[in-house]
Amino acid sequence: MNTSISERIVLYRIKHQNYQTNFLGEYIKKERIRQGLKQELVCRGICSVSYYSRIENNKVNPSDTYINKIFKKLNKPVPCCFKNDYDEESSRIIKMFLDALDFRNKVQMEKSFALVLGHENLNKRLYEFIYKVYNKNMIDLENLVKVLYAEQNYMTNEELLLFLEYLGLYYIIKREFILATKYLQYGLLLQKHMQIERGSLLFRYAYALAKLNQSHLSIVYSLKASEIYQRDHNLYYYVCARSLNPEVLIKLLPERAVSIYQECLKITSCSNLQELEMQIKFNLSQAYKRLRDYQNSEKILKELTSYIIEDQHFAFNIYIELIDLYLKVNNVETARYYYEFVTKKDWHHPERDFYLKYYNYQFNKPKSLNEIVKFYNTTIIPFFCNNYNQDMLIKSYVELANIYEANGYYQECLEQYKRAWECMRNENKIF
Repeated sequence: MNTSISERIVLYRIKHQNYQTNFLGEYIKKERIRQGLKQELVCRGICSVSYYSRIENNKVNPSDTYINKIFKKLNKPVPCCFKNDYDEESSRIIKMFLDALDFRNKVQMEKSFALVLGHENLNKRLYEFIYKVYNKNMIDLENLVKVLYAEQNYMTNEELLLFLEYLGLYYIIKREFILATKYLQYGLLLQKHMQIERGSLLFRYAYALAKLNQSHLSIVYSLKASEIYQRDHNLYYYVCARSLNPEVLIKLLPERAVSIYQECLKITSCSNLQELEMQIKFNLSQAYKRLRDYQNSEKILKELTSYIIEDQHFAFNIYIELIDLYLKVNNVETARYYYEFVTKKDWHHPERDFYLKYYNYQFNKPKSLNEIVKFYNTTIIPFFCNNYNQDMLIKSYVELANIYEANGYYQECLEQYKRAWECMRNENKIF
């Protein structure tokens, strides 16, 4: 989809307060043509053909009476953005639904979503999209996204803000982080214009930035999100936003990352947040590994394996970390044991195939230089490049450079070092 369309719509609304009037006629005309109706048939018993034509061409601003009659003729409810009256009931239902999402209240979420579907004045397609994305139900969502994307002009500011935020989340789930940041950024522009602050929008933007190695900006937005969540007494997402900082800091200040994780664990240990606590412990083990405190890293990972974990992605990540840890301390046999354990598990994970190939290579390195180089160029380097993992990409270039050097291919060695240098310079890793 063309992201510039969303950008233009947002910028237009920032400049024009009464944008609804400009799109009313266009919306009516488009719907009339879609139904194959003539102007004379729609306006019969309502107004003259000439006046109706002026409505479609945005020459006049019709009253609610005319709007209601025209939409009744078209057999469609009046979209919220074209209503001049304040629908208190609709607002109450929407607030109930969004609060349930923000506070992870599944019972209230199902109840309020049923109310949304039963209310004629609400954009059911939009809230169905939000509901499905929130629950990571990505089946058959592509067509719904296209429909909603085409309807952006006819959404209220509130609806458009929600659409942009959850469109960003949709692309985060699909691991398309560049697209995610663009839509979330448009949402932030609209949010600023509306003079409101949604912690979830800030947090999701910070998360996407972190995945793109935009460390400084990610920290700034995650701090803003944590302040909002703290103010709203939203403990779960406060800890989520707070613990996002060390995920970014691990690369630069691992000691500080450990300190923040430990602070977050003090909160989760006193709350019913076991799932979140396990994730923070996992991240803490990675921080310890970066500090070369392999003993503490191993202790945490072994503790996590003792839990019953329903999330297959998370379980897979734990055992992959264990394999990597034991390889770092040259305990190849234990690493191989966990590798074989993972291969026997039917865990679904988007990166499963890569990691199984990667560690199989580590255990059974080919002797042929051509095979080694081919594996790096066709498997390792493309994977880390596509996943924006600059640290591992740089490491892979250096490893390949060392392989070339050990075999006397100095020109190829310099080429790999040059690529590693370019990555480091682009990511501002040289200070």
